Amino acid sequence: MELNPQQQAAIDHPHERSCLVMAGAGSGKTTVIALRAAKLAPKLQGQSVLMLTFSNKAAQEMKARIKRLGSESMNIQVDTYHSYGLRLLKDDYAGYGLSEGFTLLNEADVKRSIRQKARDAGLPKDISSEDRKRLSPSAWLNTWSLAKQAGFNVNNPENRSELCSRIAKAHNLSSDEIAIAWGTLRGYEDEKAAASALDFDDLLYLPLLRVARDESYRTTIRSGIGHIVVDEAQDTNRIQYELIKRLALGHCGVTYVGDDDQSIYAWRGADVSNLHRFVHNFSADQIRLEQNYRSTQAIVNGAADLISHNTNRLDKRPFSKSMVGKTPTMEWAQDGRAMADAIAHQIRAGIDAGKAPESFAVLYRTNRMAMLVEQGLRRYGVPYQVVGGMSLFERTEVVAVTAAIRLASNPRDTFALKAITPFVDAFGNSSSYEVCQWIEDSPSSSLAALPESIEGIQARALLSLKDFYEDLKVEAAFASSAHEFVQWAINGPMAILEREKDDQLREKRAGHLKALGDDIDAELAERIKSEPKLTWRDVLGEVALRDRRQEQVEGGLVTLSTIHRAKGLEWDVVHIAGFSNGLLPLDSREELMDEDAGYHHLEEERRLAYVGLTRARHEVILHHADSYQFPGMAKPLECEPSLFAQEVGGLVTRTFSETTLPDGCFEAESLESLHEDFQRLLHAQNHRSMRLS
Repeated sequence: MELNPQQQAAIDHPHERSCLVMAGAGSGKTTVIALRAAKLAPKLQGQSVLMLTFSNKAAQEMKARIKRLGSESMNIQVDTYHSYGLRLLKDDYAGYGLSEGFTLLNEADVKRSIRQKARDAGLPKDISSEDRKRLSPSAWLNTWSLAKQAGFNVNNPENRSELCSRIAKAHNLSSDEIAIAWGTLRGYEDEKAAASALDFDDLLYLPLLRVARDESYRTTIRSGIGHIVVDEAQDTNRIQYELIKRLALGHCGVTYVGDDDQSIYAWRGADVSNLHRFVHNFSADQIRLEQNYRSTQAIVNGAADLISHNTNRLDKRPFSKSMVGKTPTMEWAQDGRAMADAIAHQIRAGIDAGKAPESFAVLYRTNRMAMLVEQGLRRYGVPYQVVGGMSLFERTEVVAVTAAIRLASNPRDTFALKAITPFVDAFGNSSSYEVCQWIEDSPSSSLAALPESIEGIQARALLSLKDFYEDLKVEAAFASSAHEFVQWAINGPMAILEREKDDQLREKRAGHLKALGDDIDAELAERIKSEPKLTWRDVLGEVALRDRRQEQVEGGLVTLSTIHRAKGLEWDVVHIAGFSNGLLPLDSREELMDEDAGYHHLEEERRLAYVGLTRARHEVILHHADSYQFPGMAKPLECEPSLFAQEVGGLVTRTFSETTLPDGCFEAESLESLHEDFQRLLHAQNHRSMRLS
């Protein structure tokens, strides 16, 4: 790769000084920071380059780049933030007040616990539909998590008033409801402590707390670090930023790589102002990677015009030296069905003309749009995949296997005991609940020391659990591989496949379990080169770290994805469905519980649109419909074109006469009138802005 002057400057920047590398979309960022790490490593004399990314996929790609550079054996450590935090905790678990076999919770553990704790705290079983979002334990936990990410110690009694105030304000709770929410969240924290278990927030918060308070520990950790490289820095939350600051400031240089224009995760705690903090706190130099090697000039210029409407941006102007290409296009349909048919027809025509299905993507703001788009693709016989389905590691049978190995390592892990209960003969949910309570009530209680009797549990159930646990401990100790342990889960007392009576489902579950064994053993083979003490048990216990937000995209299929999940990916042709006010930008009154809906600030919505546009190499088509009939809605959602449409430079609007569709896709109507109405709405939006309350 021939480097441009800005890329070379980033690679050659002195290692003892810190710099902010503003890396725009398609700017060759990954190659640049891999080259920088490879150049820095030989200069550090016994210390390492610590490279931190946000996803396992990004970490794997970075390791592969470094390996291709011939630098694999160098002192370069690549981790995600959470895996680095887990490494610190494991290396000195006693110093953190943890047991050696402490557990990392997965999403299923957390959801199961928070639901039970809400019931224990008095949350009614029957909640009206209008109160369901407001009285959601998962939503309360999200607010709790954001408070932790902002630096609040939720275990400090002095913070109770402020935390309750945050929860009450975020969810409009009465005083009685605040008491239920507090009991739910404190119950969850207490159960974690009793089970010697951690969630994702703990992986970063606990190391920060110790690094900040323990100077000797901070010195020890610093001694092995010669330079820190942070990728996707715009997505760091306050805890992540403060951890880097405490480790590096006054000790070593930091290369902070990010793009404020692509900060789209504020809804899960990301703080784009960390880029500004970094420049101020570290007196950092600034290097701009502004040339886009991915997209055509027309796409880059249109996207740049859009994002220029955001305020308080870091100074930069993306550009491309590629071909001029097709100008971004906006298409208007009467309803969601017609929009889906227009998208499907154009993709079908492209495939019939010889283009590969995997060169197309349909992106959208929230998951429910996929339901409309899928119907059109099916009608036109277009092969597709929806990114964001159930992960391998969320499958019931896989969760059971991972829970088993966790329980073998940590006999106080009540979360794992609940997950594995359906696979223990003669031991039901009520017995499981009583055992969990018995463990939580005493620090000395555990499955490794089950008594002859526990109040509320039949002797047969307790004996069954005791026999099962003894068998589990032996197998976990002597199995030579993840594959061998999986076979025990299939053929031993868990009888995972035998319990499934449907032949087709049993076959699918067998495939999932084989994939689990393959995955764990392959990862062990890769990591053991740099971590010689690592075992398959360690790797299996870390599966909760797997990032399911960006699954591997398969070949031969059109991709359907939210824009959030499409971050870091690219296609020749991108269709953005639902480019309408209320959908993109999202109306803050809608979609509050959608996993990917998230944060509703207008500038973040504009950044999301920018990310969607810059996923395209050659062509991007924006799609608006006057109305959308989503499943479960009593009446259609009426929409105007997105206010962002007027901000995309050079945007061309296209009427239906320019798109050849089969008869019946659109109602007969004056195309000239539709086009005039479209232009009128765009013009009108110049004089008003959308209210996002």
